[in-house]
Amino acid sequence: MPKLRLSPILLVMNIALVVYGLTALMSVITAYDSSLSEATIAAVVVSIILYFIVVYQLRRLDSTPVFAMVAGGLGLAFSLFFISQFGHQNYIETPAIIDRVGGLTTFLPNLDVFIHQNSAATFIELLLPIVLALIWMSKIRNQRLFWIFTLLVLLYAFVLTFSRGAFVGLAVALLLGVGVIGVKRLSGRQALLLLIGIAVLMILFVVGLVILGPRVPFVASLIGVTSSRLEIYRNSLGLSGDYLFTGIGVGDTFALVYSRYALKIVVPLFTYTHNLFLAVLLGQGIIGFVAFLIVILTFYLFVAKVLWVVRLTEIEPVFYGALIGVTATFIHGLTDARQYVESPFNLPLLFMGMALTVACGISALRAEAFEDRTTNQAGGWMALKVITAGVVALLVVGFVIFNKQVLAAWHTNMGALEETRSDTIIQPNISHEEREEHLKSAREEYEQALQIDPDFPNANRRLGVMDVDGDAFKEAIPLLEKATTAEPGYPSSLKGLGLAYMWMGQTQQAACTFKKLPDFTAMAQELDAWEEFRHNQQQDLLSAYTLETEAILGDYQQTNMNVWVLTGDRYQAAGKPEMAQQWYSRALDKDANNERALAGLSALGLERIKVNSEIGCT
Repeated sequence: MPKLRLSPILLVMNIALVVYGLTALMSVITAYDSSLSEATIAAVVVSIILYFIVVYQLRRLDSTPVFAMVAGGLGLAFSLFFISQFGHQNYIETPAIIDRVGGLTTFLPNLDVFIHQNSAATFIELLLPIVLALIWMSKIRNQRLFWIFTLLVLLYAFVLTFSRGAFVGLAVALLLGVGVIGVKRLSGRQALLLLIGIAVLMILFVVGLVILGPRVPFVASLIGVTSSRLEIYRNSLGLSGDYLFTGIGVGDTFALVYSRYALKIVVPLFTYTHNLFLAVLLGQGIIGFVAFLIVILTFYLFVAKVLWVVRLTEIEPVFYGALIGVTATFIHGLTDARQYVESPFNLPLLFMGMALTVACGISALRAEAFEDRTTNQAGGWMALKVITAGVVALLVVGFVIFNKQVLAAWHTNMGALEETRSDTIIQPNISHEEREEHLKSAREEYEQALQIDPDFPNANRRLGVMDVDGDAFKEAIPLLEKATTAEPGYPSSLKGLGLAYMWMGQTQQAACTFKKLPDFTAMAQELDAWEEFRHNQQQDLLSAYTLETEAILGDYQQTNMNVWVLTGDRYQAAGKPEMAQQWYSRALDKDANNERALAGLSALGLERIKVNSEIGCT
């Protein structure tokens, strides 16, 4: 066969892969603890190396079916192991019927190996279409029966995972794959009818979600999961703007950084972003994210080229199988990102699936060039040069127009890295001197960002929250007001502003700010912790402001009057008798015989008064 000329599409893809890998390596510097990133860094590097090795070897040896068989065998082995251990895993979200059936087929003793359901689904969803392709291309009866058995085992294990995102991802990818194959192999009329049928199916699916969603448990749970994750996505996107150029580092860095600087809490609630693309953006920064998108774009451009150019020869079924598997993984990646959690387990498989698709495409183009040498042209290089020049010009023009925002984002990024390293929740063993040095550097970077662009929301928020943490409430308010105007609904901005208002004594404004949070009832529990903290620090006035804000946040509907009496006690201890009088009187309005409230007024030598207890938030 003739030697195939290098495709400019694959050249761009290869360059983007290298850049993507280099941004992952940067996590050694950017992560607050590089040991948390080591496994994922290794997985990214190994995945890219495997991609190049697989593509090179398969295009040289022309053995893509053999590689597909090895992948199918790996899928069978993994699925059997997952089935054998299912009953020992004690998954909490699996429906009872799946638990019962899965328990019956658990055929090995507990080997103490935990396999996350979504991770198993991510592994299987890519291999299922490849096994389907092996059935399609098998000519020997026993071989076909073996692959049918393998397919059934993989399907059963896939159902046991109960990964709703994986189910949807694979279903959509299969429909798209059927459409692609239909267009390639059917007549124009037949292909049109097939595409119409697929479109109707997808419309009916969406309509069914809307109409039947609340009534069907599976659909209702799918909608519920999607709704809860949308909040994680919004907050993660906002957090990524703080670390725009470098990211926070790949691996297990997300949980504490997200909790501290997106939610402004000290307890890690979520361990990862639940979105593959956000995981890349937040972990590796905008350069790694763009490189990842270019990898995906060029991958599908190459697939489109294969489908368009190859007309005289047959494309291997494995090409379609690997393509559908990779597509299912990317669609599933919109709702989950196990590649960045169990990275050594899932990430290499994704890149090997892409390598198998590319290798099959190269083989098909080579075979087509043997039949029609006019297809083996060095076309596209001029277009690549024009596009490259256009991109460079666009970047230069963009920097000139948005140079203030770019520079402000850079200094905010540097400040955020310094602040993260100073955080005693994230870095509990840091010395006082190191912490102060990092905090000083962070403040200088934020201030420099605001000198360049006074309205840059991320710098306003980070510096404002830093001022709140340093009890500089008056200085924090204007900064956080700017931030909340630019990013309404972002928890860290709202909490920071609410706390600043509260500890400046503007308790009604504080409560109204907290009510803008997605779950403001949880804020009341945080205020309990803040009240105790301020009291233990002998800051009784701030403790009283906290109790007052919590009462206003609850629309004065508390039933435990001892809390209101405690508010009066705190004001009394802080030397605010008039405020103490108001809260003792409020308690007596609901419980006229409250002894503690009466004793409080008696100690002050004051009478009970009428107090307004209404709140109005605009």
